Amino acid sequence: MHDTPDAPGEPLDWLTVRDLADRLQVRIGHLRALVARHQIPFVKVGRLVRFHWPTVQRWAERNAEAVGAQTREAAARGARP
Repeated sequence: MHDTPDAPGEPLDWLTVRDLADRLQVRIGHLRALVARHQIPFVKVGRLVRFHWPTVQRWAERNAEAVGAQTREAAARGARP
């Protein structure tokens, strides 16, 4: 999932791995693993990885909805999520 942002955005819209890990309250290692598996939208600038904050927010919202739907489906079947 190597999404590209809709627009260049302001400089503050672009985050480093550490910046995004702080905002999402996850470990840097976890975020790097998501990047390695292309499970989070990012761009590469040479060797550097950057995240477009508005794009990541949309990604998070879509994924939260998908997880919520899976949990509701499992509950309807009487299964544990």
